Parts: sequence; C-alpha cells; structure tokens
Amino acid sequence: MVERALRAACLTTLAFTALAPVSTSAQVVRGTVSAEDTRQPMRGAVVTLLDASLARTGLRVLTDDRGAFAMR
Repeated sequence: MVERALRAACLTTLAFTALAPVSTSAQVVRGTVSAEDTRQPMRGAVVTLLDASLARTGLRVLTDDRGAFAMR
C-alpha cells in the first residue's frame, strides 16, 4: 500500500516536471536605480553585470527615464 502511494507520488512529480516550461536560459534581471539622497529615478545610469569575482561580464544597460533597466 505504501509502495503504491509512493509510486503514484513519484509519477505525479515526474509528470509535472516533464510538463513544466523550461526557462533556464530565459532569465531576466530587472531593477530601478534611484539617487540615494532624493530617491528620484536616475535616467541614463550605466548598470553592469559582474560575476562572483567582480570581473566584468560585458553585459551593460542604461536606465530609462524612470530609472528602470532589464538585462536579458
């Protein structure tokens, strides 16, 4: 009885895993840059993505008029 329930749970988990959309390569980093003193959005700020060793990865974006950015 326990074995049957365990098998059903494993099959259900496997089915959900197989049907789940794969999005590992579709990650997006989003954020907003604002001035520390005024909290106003900073237009045209350069945002650079760094790896764990703080070396540049080459991915850079500029913020928009609302201070927002998105890296894909």
